Amino acid sequence: MVSEYTEKFSRITEETTRLVEAMDIQDELNIINSILVCQETVLNELLRVVEPANDGTGNAVDSDNTTKTALGSSTRIREAIQIVKQNKASIKDMLTSAERVQNDLKQLLDFKQQQSNAWEMKYSKKLRTGGYSGRLLPLDRGFLNSTVA
Repeated sequence: MVSEYTEKFSRITEETTRLVEAMDIQDELNIINSILVCQETVLNELLRVVEPANDGTGNAVDSDNTTKTALGSSTRIREAIQIVKQNKASIKDMLTSAERVQNDLKQLLDFKQQQSNAWEMKYSKKLRTGGYSGRLLPLDRGFLNSTVA
């Protein structure tokens, strides 16, 4: 008979659930990362528009050489870009951690599958050779002996 330890070890429900959760977290982190990339692009474009181009005389000009009016302080935009970059770095670290967890869970599931296969082969061999000491085999023999006699 399969021991309670063997049965407990061969159950993979919890690990499979955790693997699905890790994959969901990775998907959500990738979505957040793509949003941050878009924010950074927009902020850089805004900074390019807001920062006046210098015509060499100290006057700010547009690309069509007309005088540019100040649209606001570029300092706040630069700060926002730095925040987005820091957030992207944090998301990258989280993605790396989630990937590591996912790989570890896959490795654990592979190990459990290999162990389960080994136990299955062991018990199959015992059943084929008659060396299985479970309760069903002796009862079957007793039943057959009583019905034949």
